[in-house]
Amino acid sequence: KGILVKQEDNPQNVGTCWRCHTNIEFLQVPQWFLKILDMKEEILRMSDEITWWPDFMKVRLREWVESLTWDWVISRQRYFATPIPVWECTACGKPHLPEEEQCYVDPTLDPPPVPVCTECGGELKGSEEVFDTWMDSSITPLYNTFWIRDEEMFSKLYPMSLRPQSHDIIRTWAFYSMVRGKKLTGKRPWDTIMMGGFILAPDGTPMHASKGNAVDPLEYHRIYGADPIRFYAATCTLGKDHPFRIKDVKRGSQVVRKLYNMEKLMSRAFSGIEPADLLAMLESVRKGHVELKPADIWILHRYSRTVEEATRSADTYQFDKVVRAVVDFMWLEVADHYLELVKGRLDRRDPGTIYTLYTIGLGIPKLLAPFLPHITEEVYQEHYRRFEGAKSIHISRWPRPVMSNEEGERIGRSVVDIIASIRRHKSENKIPLGADMGAIRLITDSPEELETSLEDIRSTIKARDVTLETSEELREVLDGLDPVFSELGPRYRTRMRSILRVLNDPTRKIELAEELDREGTITFDPEDGGGPVTLTSDMVKVRKRWTFRGRSVSHLTVGNLIVVLEE
Repeated sequence: KGILVKQEDNPQNVGTCWRCHTNIEFLQVPQWFLKILDMKEEILRMSDEITWWPDFMKVRLREWVESLTWDWVISRQRYFATPIPVWECTACGKPHLPEEEQCYVDPTLDPPPVPVCTECGGELKGSEEVFDTWMDSSITPLYNTFWIRDEEMFSKLYPMSLRPQSHDIIRTWAFYSMVRGKKLTGKRPWDTIMMGGFILAPDGTPMHASKGNAVDPLEYHRIYGADPIRFYAATCTLGKDHPFRIKDVKRGSQVVRKLYNMEKLMSRAFSGIEPADLLAMLESVRKGHVELKPADIWILHRYSRTVEEATRSADTYQFDKVVRAVVDFMWLEVADHYLELVKGRLDRRDPGTIYTLYTIGLGIPKLLAPFLPHITEEVYQEHYRRFEGAKSIHISRWPRPVMSNEEGERIGRSVVDIIASIRRHKSENKIPLGADMGAIRLITDSPEELETSLEDIRSTIKARDVTLETSEELREVLDGLDPVFSELGPRYRTRMRSILRVLNDPTRKIELAEELDREGTITFDPEDGGGPVTLTSDMVKVRKRWTFRGRSVSHLTVGNLIVVLEE
């Protein structure tokens, strides 16, 4: 009594459970270890033998290995896990392992291999500890390749081709699988490792039920279905965490509908044709017996480049790039341009059109099948199954490029650009896209390139006629003068009426326009009693118009050619 001088709270940093927030008490108790420190260099060399996607993830493994200062603690004091198969002497502590033929055992239930301790004759007690979960998980490459159970199969399958996992368990699942593979086989467990990321809450924070920010995918599954959710997941970049984005799920729903509707339209070209007849027609086109139109060559060339890009990205597990390339091709090139261009050909049974639509129509769902398995299977069964040998799109052959024709792609692209520019002209001038147009004149130095595409252009833009012409007949002529009121007003406020009368005089406006275009100024007497006036090019502008064979026209420049639109 009287010895204690002062007492006060001393704040401390205390570890807590991330889930229930209970304080964690650290206890020093004996544990079982697996010796691994002497393997650090071996594991780093093994890491270099493995292909990492993305490759920067390998740094995480190296940093973990280099930071290790103790061996692997493989024991845990828990209720549920794999029991550690060992009996310990209660007197001297000597461990006794089961015989190989006894495995696998629970030492708390099964008898030991010997009745008493072989060292001191003491009583044996089964261990109540269990293995670290990674002690179990690390055997997956060995189990999956039939290690010990089938040596022939094991020799064929091991090392495995791929380990897909998340980046947060590089230091555990990846590392301990490599340790186990090295200790038991001397080899790496797989050739390639692919790192996925986490899906976070919409605000970018980790999802936790305790925080109430977890997203229930079943809720969105009921609204949008499985494929749109898979679409969102496939758009996530490899190795990175991504907030959950409902807008990308909705985008996936749009892609699913677009694919279905687009395929329904495309299949019109070959619906009703007997399988043998269609296959013979396709083979005839492949052998070059049928001449393809420039637009067909363009889209087949672009399809082939898309297949190449998607295949390269898939081979390196960059699934977001696969989806982006295929969807952009499907939406921006096939749907927006090619289908609009060939709608007039759908019911003509043209072999080139059928070959093109069948090829890209089958190829697109195949490229998307790993990511949108349900809608692609429906499309395949509805439109292609009777022509193809595979029972399902998911066991069919991955698409291959079908054409490489840079010059043909350039010509076909010009056709597409001509149509796009005219449609844009319609839209900008508030003309309905389906409205009929007058004659279209294409002025080009290479008319032979467009000869076979005139009907495609005419039918797509609803033109009365489309012809190829020479540039000498297109002329720009002066049409009059346009006053700049902000400049004229302050100077000639009281004389504006008389000045405008002269500028708009049909007998004088062309003559004055020629003078202003030539001299930069014009001088005339408005005859209002105020004397002559001199106007400069900042007060009045020369108005010009284009004519073709004497008729007023509009014109558009598309690359190296001119599109003349007769009014």
